[in-house]
Amino acid sequence: MELQLDSGEPKAYLAAAKFILQGTRLLGDTDLPKEGPTTPEDVIMKDLRCEARQELAAKEGPTKSRFEFDPFRAEIEDKVEALAESRLQKAMAEAGLA
Repeated sequence: MELQLDSGEPKAYLAAAKFILQGTRLLGDTDLPKEGPTTPEDVIMKDLRCEARQELAAKEGPTKSRFEFDPFRAEIEDKVEALAESRLQKAMAEAGLA
């Protein structure tokens, strides 16, 4: 989407702008899904959680099968969430948005 908006190609950035306006319901109805991330922060957090999970998994070593009971899973997810949130806050502060 960002590449289309910055492409300098009128058809491409008009299509991207229309998609955004429809997605935000500012230009008629749309068939975009109503579930999932709805704010820029939510979209960024999804990626940050994935990166944090990979980083913590690398530090923890080999993981158990996802089908095995792991009583520490909630603890790991808390660490993932905390790490992702701290990185989001840092990025927002660096961008002057916090």
